[in-house]
Amino acid sequence: MSQSRYDSIRLFYRYQDLAPQLVPLDYTGCPDVKVPYELIGSMPELKDNPFRQRIAQVFSEDGDGHMTLDNFLDMFSVMSEMAPRDLKAYYAFKIYAPSTSASEGTLEEELGQRRVG
Repeated sequence: MSQSRYDSIRLFYRYQDLAPQLVPLDYTGCPDVKVPYELIGSMPELKDNPFRQRIAQVFSEDGDGHMTLDNFLDMFSVMSEMAPRDLKAYYAFKIYAPSTSASEGTLEEELGQRRVG
């Protein structure tokens, strides 16, 4: 997911500001840091969204809503106006129609393959 260097730096500082005691300013060691969902869900972009918890779950690698920096960058990349429509549709499907059965999972996989391929 493509973002300008400026946007990535700006988003890093937003991520760091959510939990300054947890997220180091020097990220060269690539620490395994996750900002808790409670802080992610309180962001202005999400706090009034009734799907905020599901959005955070979809973008977090463990599905718990706690986000690494990469998860955070991915979320903002998909939500940006510059993101391709098919990518937005793929994530909208994951957020609004979570897979609950094997048959639904195959549709989700098909959408993922279309996005990648």
